Amino acid sequence: MSIKANPKSAFSCQNRGISREALGDLDGALADLNQAIRLDPTLPLPLINRTAIWRVEAITIARLPTAAKRSDSPRKSRPPTS
Repeated sequence: MSIKANPKSAFSCQNRGISREALGDLDGALADLNQAIRLDPTLPLPLINRTAIWRVEAITIARLPTAAKRSDSPRKSRPPTS
């Protein structure tokens, strides 16, 4: 089922989030995964994928030079989890 056919489907949001993650659109992926979690907090896959994205971002930030960590951080805050 596509997200256009049923925008309130947690599975559709989850699937689009996974697709966006694979394409490198991490902000879009996080938005979709957060929406999937809001729609159905019992689904494990959106939580797992969101954690994986945050981990990749943390590793990327940790590898930046110190000055870049302060001024060019790709994500300064986390979206609410609920």
